[in-house]
Amino acid sequence: PVIDFSMTMLYTTEPEGKQVVYSELHQVFVAVEQIARHTYRIITPEGQIGDYYYKNGLCIKIETKTTWATISTVLINNTIALK
Repeated sequence: PVIDFSMTMLYTTEPEGKQVVYSELHQVFVAVEQIARHTYRIITPEGQIGDYYYKNGLCIKIETKTTWATISTVLINNTIALK
């Protein structure tokens, strides 16, 4: 298969119309599910859930749900901040 969209690209580009993205870390394709307008969910092979939120095509927030915590990464003044 051709790799035309990767996990790294999720930070800068909304995956509109994509059904899978390539995970560089896991070296496999993972499914992308649109769960709301401009919001997408990816579940990694180990079960982590990542919800990606976009505004004007740019990722403004990521909520990563793990077995031990939920981590929010947000864009503030074009700078990434962890909460």
